[in-house]
Amino acid sequence: MMVPALRRDLGRFSPWGRFVRLRARVDRLLRDEIGRRREAGAAGDGAMDELLGCMSDDELVDALITLLVAGHETTATSLAWCFELLLRRPDLIRRVREELAGGSTRLLEAVVRETLRLRPVFRYTSRRLEVPLGLGTCTIPAGVAVGASIYLAHRRAGSYEEPHVFRPERFLDRAPAHGSWVPFGGGIRRCLGASFATYEMGVMVRTVLENAQLRPAARRPEGVRLHAITMVPSRGARVVLESRAVGPPP
Repeated sequence: MMVPALRRDLGRFSPWGRFVRLRARVDRLLRDEIGRRREAGAAGDGAMDELLGCMSDDELVDALITLLVAGHETTATSLAWCFELLLRRPDLIRRVREELAGGSTRLLEAVVRETLRLRPVFRYTSRRLEVPLGLGTCTIPAGVAVGASIYLAHRRAGSYEEPHVFRPERFLDRAPAHGSWVPFGGGIRRCLGASFATYEMGVMVRTVLENAQLRPAARRPEGVRLHAITMVPSRGARVVLESRAVGPPP
């Protein structure tokens, strides 16, 4: 979070100033593309073309920024974590490949779930109260922003045995208890892209495992660092490609 006082500094070497200039550049690029599409008047089959007829330029820019940021960096970060965690368990990779070759995606789906449990992209989700909230013996007044920690909810010993260990097998026997697995938030404002993101991760992981043999570039597991509001691998989760065209196991 940028300290409010620093937001007045728009100088050349100011982080906030750099952000403002980059945001303006992206805004111009999107508006130029929107203008070209409107002038052409041709109906396409892309997301932008679908929205052109029902949104103003300002609304469309906001929607496209959401698609670009929320639908790109978050999934890419989760995939980086998935390979970082999975590649450190060769036994698990072998089992995933065997199941995929047999037509099952159960273990693969568990790997995706466990990745999102242990390394959720966001630390917390928050809401601004419209009415007072009773929480234990306290009453929080309307207008206050209340946050729920996704990171801590996923690591409660009461919800998960050995909560700090990457163990996808935990999701094979039972579904997580209500409120214990919330990487996409919950309730009526749960992330709209949740199903697509988990499906996309499954497709990507399966494709890589079936076509490449990888290993972590470093022996030491990745730490966590904050990149804006997302939790990313501290060293980029680098891997080494050992061979291609792995194919199904014999």
